[in-house]
Amino acid sequence: MIQSRPIRMALVAPLVVAAAASCTGALPPRDWVRVAGDANYDIALDRLHISEWQAAPVGGWDQAFEVWYRTDHAQPRLHNGETFDREIVRAIILCDRLWFRVVSVDMSMGDGEVVARQRASREELDRQKWRRVERGTIEEDAALAACDVGRQGANHVADATRRP
Repeated sequence: MIQSRPIRMALVAPLVVAAAASCTGALPPRDWVRVAGDANYDIALDRLHISEWQAAPVGGWDQAFEVWYRTDHAQPRLHNGETFDREIVRAIILCDRLWFRVVSVDMSMGDGEVVARQRASREELDRQKWRRVERGTIEEDAALAACDVGRQGANHVADATRRP
């Protein structure tokens, strides 16, 4: 048992905060960094939520990451009659081939309520065709940035596990 009150509080406080956030339905913390953009939209990457993904499409294993993107559109758009200017996209990126699958999309007006939501179940995700990231686009810039950040994180974790 931990005897020091400050140490005990330092260990318990994050659990209390996390439990309170889950009870209120609060969103997880995000660390959005802009990675691409043009006159029509900006794409940001959530550096806190990039994780390695095991993927073996035809032809062997690829280094892959599950990533979260935020796209802010300069002009509002319509989806099924709902207006939005922001998309939060969760995707799987195959970094060696620059292919992707979409896990989920939330559409909203800025930080407002979600007006449209799309989700793929695990089975739907497994059946989803891999799509190629179009070369020479800002989507390619965003995918390359996601792979770079994912590799840095994977290397950091690997280095930490090798230390005595």
